[in-house]
Amino acid sequence: MQVAVVGCGGIGNARAQAVMEVKGLELAIVADIEEERARALAERMGCDWTTSWEEVVKREDVGAVIVSTSNDFHAPISIAALESGKHVLCEKPLARNPEEAQKMVETAEKVGKVLKTGFNHRHVDWVIKARELVDKGEIGKVFFIRGRTGHGGREGYDKTWFTDFKRSGGGTLLDNGVHALDLARWFMGDFVEATGFVSTLWWQIEPCEDNAFAVFRTEDGRLFGLHCSWTQWKGYLYLEIYGEEGYLHIDFDKQRLVFGKREGYRAGKEEVFDFSTIPQPTWRREIEEWWAAIQEGRKPLADGRDGLEAVRMAYAIYEASKSGRAVRLR
Repeated sequence: MQVAVVGCGGIGNARAQAVMEVKGLELAIVADIEEERARALAERMGCDWTTSWEEVVKREDVGAVIVSTSNDFHAPISIAALESGKHVLCEKPLARNPEEAQKMVETAEKVGKVLKTGFNHRHVDWVIKARELVDKGEIGKVFFIRGRTGHGGREGYDKTWFTDFKRSGGGTLLDNGVHALDLARWFMGDFVEATGFVSTLWWQIEPCEDNAFAVFRTEDGRLFGLHCSWTQWKGYLYLEIYGEEGYLHIDFDKQRLVFGKREGYRAGKEEVFDFSTIPQPTWRREIEEWWAAIQEGRKPLADGRDGLEAVRMAYAIYEASKSGRAVRLR
Protein backbone atom coordinates (compact mmCIF):
# COMPACT_ATOMS: atom_id res chain seq x y z
CA MET A 1 0.00 0.00 0.00
CA GLN A 2 1.16 3.50 -0.84
CA VAL A 3 1.41 5.78 2.20
CA ALA A 4 1.69 9.56 2.54
CA VAL A 5 3.07 11.54 5.47
CA VAL A 6 1.75 15.05 6.07
CA GLY A 7 3.96 17.08 8.40
CA CYS A 8 7.73 16.75 8.07
CA GLY A 9 8.93 17.81 11.50
CA GLY A 10 10.65 15.48 13.95
CA ILE A 11 7.67 13.15 14.37
CA GLY A 12 6.95 13.14 10.64
CA ASN A 13 10.55 12.16 9.93
CA ALA A 14 10.30 9.29 12.41
CA ARG A 15 6.99 8.14 10.93
CA ALA A 16 8.33 8.29 7.38
CA GLN A 17 11.35 6.20 8.28
CA ALA A 18 9.11 3.67 10.02
CA VAL A 19 6.92 3.31 6.93
CA MET A 20 10.03 2.36 4.97
CA GLU A 21 10.71 -0.43 7.49
CA VAL A 22 7.27 -2.08 7.29
CA LYS A 23 6.77 -4.86 4.76
CA GLY A 24 3.90 -4.19 2.39
CA LEU A 25 4.03 -0.40 2.71
CA GLU A 26 5.71 2.11 0.42
CA LEU A 27 6.20 5.81 1.07
CA ALA A 28 4.74 7.64 -1.92
CA ILE A 29 4.81 11.30 -0.92
CA VAL A 30 5.50 13.65 2.00
CA ALA A 31 4.02 17.10 2.53
CA ASP A 32 4.81 20.14 4.64
CA ILE A 33 3.93 23.82 4.42
CA GLU A 34 7.66 24.51 4.61
CA GLU A 35 9.08 23.52 1.23
CA GLU A 36 12.60 22.96 2.54
CA ARG A 37 11.47 20.40 5.10
CA ALA A 38 9.31 18.52 2.61
CA ARG A 39 12.05 18.46 -0.02
CA ALA A 40 14.74 17.34 2.45
CA LEU A 41 12.68 14.43 3.78
CA ALA A 42 11.64 13.36 0.28
CA GLU A 43 15.25 13.31 -0.89
CA ARG A 44 16.25 11.07 2.01
CA MET A 45 13.29 8.74 1.54
CA GLY A 46 13.31 8.71 -2.28
CA CYS A 47 9.70 9.78 -2.69
CA ASP A 48 7.61 12.70 -4.01
CA TRP A 49 7.01 15.87 -2.03
CA THR A 50 4.57 18.77 -1.97
CA THR A 51 3.58 21.76 0.14
CA SER A 52 -0.13 21.00 -0.29
CA TRP A 53 -1.88 18.48 1.91
CA GLU A 54 -4.89 18.77 -0.39
CA GLU A 55 -2.78 17.31 -3.18
CA VAL A 56 -1.92 14.35 -0.95
CA VAL A 57 -5.48 13.38 -0.07
CA LYS A 58 -6.55 13.61 -3.74
CA ARG A 59 -3.88 11.17 -4.98
CA GLU A 60 -5.60 7.99 -6.11
CA ASP A 61 -2.48 5.87 -5.62
CA VAL A 62 -2.27 6.72 -1.90
CA GLY A 63 -4.21 4.33 0.32
CA ALA A 64 -3.24 5.62 3.75
CA VAL A 65 -2.19 8.93 5.28
CA ILE A 66 -0.16 9.69 8.40
CA VAL A 67 -0.94 13.11 9.91
CA SER A 68 1.92 14.54 11.98
CA THR A 69 1.19 18.25 11.80
CA SER A 70 0.31 20.84 14.43
CA ASN A 71 -2.96 20.02 16.18
CA ASP A 72 -5.05 22.54 14.24
CA PHE A 73 -4.59 20.52 11.05
CA HIS A 74 -5.36 17.09 12.54
CA ALA A 75 -9.11 17.19 11.97
CA PRO A 76 -9.31 18.85 8.52
CA ILE A 77 -6.59 16.67 6.99
CA SER A 78 -7.78 13.44 8.61
CA ILE A 79 -11.42 14.00 7.68
CA ALA A 80 -10.54 14.90 4.08
CA ALA A 81 -8.33 11.82 3.79
CA LEU A 82 -11.00 9.53 5.24
CA GLU A 83 -13.65 10.96 2.92
CA SER A 84 -11.25 10.32 0.02
CA GLY A 85 -11.20 6.63 0.96
CA LYS A 86 -7.90 6.55 2.80
CA HIS A 87 -6.98 5.01 6.14
CA VAL A 88 -5.51 7.47 8.66
CA LEU A 89 -2.98 7.40 11.48
CA CYS A 90 -3.17 10.74 13.27
CA GLU A 91 -0.60 11.87 15.81
CA LYS A 92 -1.76 12.51 19.38
CA PRO A 93 -3.72 14.35 20.58
CA LEU A 94 -6.32 13.26 18.07
CA ALA A 95 -7.66 16.81 17.84
CA ARG A 96 -7.71 20.21 19.54
CA ASN A 97 -11.00 19.49 21.31
CA PRO A 98 -13.65 16.77 21.74
CA GLU A 99 -15.88 18.19 19.00
CA GLU A 100 -13.19 17.88 16.35
CA ALA A 101 -12.19 14.42 17.58
CA GLN A 102 -15.81 13.24 17.57
CA LYS A 103 -16.23 14.31 13.95
CA MET A 104 -13.07 12.42 12.98
CA VAL A 105 -14.33 9.23 14.65
CA GLU A 106 -17.78 9.56 13.10
CA THR A 107 -16.28 10.08 9.65
CA ALA A 108 -14.08 6.99 9.95
CA GLU A 109 -17.07 4.90 11.02
CA LYS A 110 -19.22 6.29 8.21
CA VAL A 111 -16.72 5.56 5.43
CA GLY A 112 -15.48 2.28 6.91
CA LYS A 113 -11.81 3.22 7.08
CA VAL A 114 -9.30 2.64 9.90
CA LEU A 115 -8.54 5.66 12.06
CA LYS A 116 -5.67 5.12 14.49
CA THR A 117 -4.42 7.54 17.14
CA GLY A 118 -0.65 7.92 17.42
CA PHE A 119 -0.11 6.63 20.95
CA ASN A 120 3.34 5.13 20.48
CA HIS A 121 3.87 4.84 24.26
CA ARG A 122 1.69 1.72 24.17
CA HIS A 123 4.44 0.09 22.13
CA VAL A 124 7.47 0.32 24.44
CA ASP A 125 8.58 -2.98 25.95
CA TRP A 126 7.99 -1.98 29.58
CA VAL A 127 4.38 -1.03 28.86
CA ILE A 128 3.82 -4.15 26.75
CA LYS A 129 5.14 -6.27 29.64
CA ALA A 130 2.97 -4.42 32.16
CA ARG A 131 -0.13 -5.05 30.07
CA GLU A 132 0.82 -8.73 29.77
CA LEU A 133 1.07 -9.04 33.57
CA VAL A 134 -2.25 -7.26 34.13
CA ASP A 135 -3.98 -9.46 31.54
CA LYS A 136 -2.61 -12.56 33.28
CA GLY A 137 -4.07 -11.37 36.57
CA GLU A 138 -0.67 -11.09 38.26
CA ILE A 139 -1.65 -8.02 40.30
CA GLY A 140 -5.36 -8.75 40.49
CA LYS A 141 -7.98 -6.09 39.90
CA VAL A 142 -6.40 -2.67 39.47
CA PHE A 143 -7.35 -0.39 42.42
CA PHE A 144 -5.63 2.84 41.51
CA ILE A 145 -3.05 4.43 39.24
CA ARG A 146 -0.81 7.32 40.24
CA GLY A 147 1.28 9.15 37.66
CA ARG A 148 3.29 12.15 36.64
CA THR A 149 4.55 13.32 33.30
CA GLY A 150 6.34 16.42 32.11
CA HIS A 151 9.33 18.27 30.76
CA GLY A 152 10.76 21.75 31.06
CA GLY A 153 10.19 22.96 27.54
CA ARG A 154 13.08 24.68 25.79
CA GLU A 155 14.30 28.13 24.89
CA GLY A 156 11.59 29.87 22.92
CA TYR A 157 8.98 27.24 23.78
CA ASP A 158 6.45 29.99 24.48
CA LYS A 159 6.73 31.06 20.84
CA THR A 160 5.93 27.62 19.36
CA TRP A 161 2.55 26.34 18.17
CA PHE A 162 2.39 24.06 21.24
CA THR A 163 1.68 27.09 23.42
CA ASP A 164 -0.68 28.84 20.97
CA PHE A 165 -4.14 27.76 22.16
CA LYS A 166 -5.78 28.42 18.77
CA ARG A 167 -3.40 25.91 17.18
CA SER A 168 -2.87 23.41 20.03
CA GLY A 169 -6.21 23.36 21.88
CA GLY A 170 -4.51 23.10 25.27
CA GLY A 171 -1.28 22.95 27.21
CA THR A 172 0.65 20.23 29.00
CA LEU A 173 -2.40 18.10 29.83
CA LEU A 174 -3.44 17.79 26.18
CA ASP A 175 0.15 17.53 24.93
CA ASN A 176 2.38 15.19 26.96
CA GLY A 177 -0.37 14.39 29.47
CA VAL A 178 -2.54 12.73 26.86
CA HIS A 179 -0.16 9.74 26.77
CA ALA A 180 -0.72 9.12 30.48
CA LEU A 181 -4.48 9.61 30.13
CA ASP A 182 -4.55 6.98 27.41
CA LEU A 183 -2.40 4.49 29.32
CA ALA A 184 -4.46 4.82 32.49
CA ARG A 185 -7.70 4.23 30.60
CA TRP A 186 -6.08 1.25 28.83
CA PHE A 187 -5.23 -0.35 32.17
CA MET A 188 -8.37 0.62 34.13
CA GLY A 189 -11.18 1.08 31.63
CA ASP A 190 -13.48 4.05 31.17
CA PHE A 191 -13.73 6.82 33.74
CA VAL A 192 -17.06 8.41 34.65
CA GLU A 193 -16.04 11.52 36.58
CA ALA A 194 -13.12 13.94 36.70
CA THR A 195 -11.92 16.80 38.84
CA GLY A 196 -8.78 18.87 38.99
CA PHE A 197 -7.06 22.16 38.39
CA VAL A 198 -4.80 23.67 35.76
CA SER A 199 -2.42 26.60 36.24
CA THR A 200 -0.02 28.71 34.21
CA LEU A 201 2.88 29.37 36.57
CA TRP A 202 6.09 29.84 34.57
CA TRP A 203 5.51 30.24 30.85
CA GLN A 204 3.54 33.29 29.64
CA ILE A 205 1.17 31.18 27.56
CA GLU A 206 -2.35 31.56 28.91
CA PRO A 207 -4.92 30.20 28.23
CA CYS A 208 -2.62 27.18 27.80
CA GLU A 209 -1.56 25.61 31.10
CA ASP A 210 1.95 24.61 32.14
CA ASN A 211 0.77 22.49 35.10
CA ALA A 212 -2.28 20.33 35.72
CA PHE A 213 -3.40 18.07 38.58
CA ALA A 214 -6.21 15.67 37.71
CA VAL A 215 -8.20 12.91 39.41
CA PHE A 216 -10.47 10.49 37.57
CA ARG A 217 -12.96 7.97 38.98
CA THR A 218 -14.41 4.80 37.46
CA GLU A 219 -18.03 3.74 37.94
CA ASP A 220 -16.98 1.37 40.76
CA GLY A 221 -14.89 3.99 42.58
CA ARG A 222 -11.35 3.19 41.44
CA LEU A 223 -9.08 6.22 41.04
CA PHE A 224 -6.40 7.62 38.76
CA GLY A 225 -4.39 10.67 39.77
CA LEU A 226 -2.04 12.55 37.44
CA HIS A 227 0.27 15.56 37.50
CA CYS A 228 1.28 16.99 34.10
CA SER A 229 3.86 19.73 33.72
CA TRP A 230 5.91 21.92 31.42
CA THR A 231 8.00 23.00 34.42
CA GLN A 232 9.25 19.54 35.36
CA TRP A 233 13.00 19.98 35.16
CA LYS A 234 13.80 16.29 35.62
CA GLY A 235 12.08 13.14 34.43
CA TYR A 236 9.40 12.45 31.86
CA LEU A 237 6.78 9.79 32.64
CA TYR A 238 6.16 7.50 35.58
CA LEU A 239 3.05 5.45 36.40
CA GLU A 240 2.33 3.31 39.46
CA ILE A 241 -0.40 0.70 39.03
CA TYR A 242 -1.67 -0.98 42.22
CA GLY A 243 -3.95 -3.99 42.34
CA GLU A 244 -5.34 -6.50 44.83
CA GLU A 245 -2.31 -8.78 44.61
CA GLY A 246 0.59 -6.54 43.63
CA TYR A 247 1.83 -3.50 41.76
CA LEU A 248 3.63 -2.28 38.66
CA HIS A 249 5.91 0.74 38.40
CA ILE A 250 6.19 1.85 34.76
CA ASP A 251 9.33 3.97 34.47
CA PHE A 252 9.91 5.73 31.17
CA ASP A 253 12.90 7.58 32.63
CA LYS A 254 14.86 4.42 33.44
CA GLN A 255 13.15 2.38 30.71
CA ARG A 256 12.14 -0.37 33.03
CA LEU A 257 9.21 -2.06 34.79
CA VAL A 258 9.14 -3.04 38.46
CA PHE A 259 6.72 -5.85 39.33
CA GLY A 260 5.95 -6.50 42.97
CA LYS A 261 3.69 -9.00 44.72
CA ARG A 262 1.76 -8.30 47.90
CA GLU A 263 2.66 -10.37 50.97
CA GLY A 264 0.10 -9.72 53.67
CA TYR A 265 -0.16 -5.96 53.99
CA ARG A 266 3.29 -5.14 52.62
CA ALA A 267 5.32 -5.46 49.45
CA GLY A 268 7.00 -8.78 48.97
CA LYS A 269 9.36 -9.96 46.26
CA GLU A 270 10.07 -7.57 43.40
CA GLU A 271 11.14 -8.35 39.86
CA VAL A 272 12.75 -5.73 37.65
CA PHE A 273 12.44 -5.86 33.87
CA ASP A 274 15.19 -3.62 32.51
CA PHE A 275 14.90 -2.56 28.86
CA SER A 276 17.37 0.32 28.97
CA THR A 277 19.85 -1.38 26.63
CA ILE A 278 17.24 -2.58 24.14
CA PRO A 279 16.19 -0.43 21.15
CA GLN A 280 12.53 0.63 21.19
CA PRO A 281 11.22 0.86 17.61
CA THR A 282 7.84 2.21 18.72
CA TRP A 283 7.16 4.12 15.52
CA ARG A 284 7.61 0.97 13.44
CA ARG A 285 5.61 -1.20 15.83
CA GLU A 286 2.72 1.24 15.78
CA ILE A 287 2.62 1.40 11.99
CA GLU A 288 2.83 -2.40 11.82
CA GLU A 289 -0.22 -2.57 14.11
CA TRP A 290 -2.08 -0.03 11.96
CA TRP A 291 -1.21 -1.94 8.78
CA ALA A 292 -2.26 -5.27 10.34
CA ALA A 293 -5.61 -3.77 11.38
CA ILE A 294 -6.17 -2.49 7.83
CA GLN A 295 -5.41 -5.90 6.34
CA GLU A 296 -7.49 -7.80 8.89
CA GLY A 297 -10.45 -5.42 8.85
CA ARG A 298 -10.37 -4.79 12.61
CA LYS A 299 -9.90 -1.94 15.04
CA PRO A 300 -6.26 -1.12 15.76
CA LEU A 301 -4.73 -0.83 19.19
CA ALA A 302 -5.44 2.79 20.18
CA ASP A 303 -8.09 3.57 17.60
CA GLY A 304 -9.83 6.85 16.95
CA ARG A 305 -12.27 6.38 19.81
CA ASP A 306 -9.38 5.89 22.22
CA GLY A 307 -7.97 9.17 21.00
CA LEU A 308 -11.35 10.84 21.44
CA GLU A 309 -11.69 9.60 25.02
CA ALA A 310 -8.26 10.93 25.96
CA VAL A 311 -9.18 14.38 24.60
CA ARG A 312 -12.49 14.24 26.49
CA MET A 313 -10.61 13.44 29.70
CA ALA A 314 -8.33 16.46 29.26
CA TYR A 315 -11.25 18.77 28.54
CA ALA A 316 -13.15 17.49 31.57
CA ILE A 317 -10.27 18.76 33.71
CA TYR A 318 -10.29 22.12 31.93
CA GLU A 319 -14.00 22.41 32.70
CA ALA A 320 -13.55 21.27 36.31
CA SER A 321 -10.78 23.78 36.86
CA LYS A 322 -12.97 26.63 35.61
CA SER A 323 -16.12 25.61 37.46
CA GLY A 324 -14.63 24.26 40.67
CA ARG A 325 -16.87 21.21 40.34
CA ALA A 326 -16.40 17.60 39.29
CA VAL A 327 -17.37 16.86 35.68
CA ARG A 328 -19.23 13.78 34.48
CA LEU A 329 -17.64 11.95 31.55
CA ARG A 330 -20.53 9.55 30.97
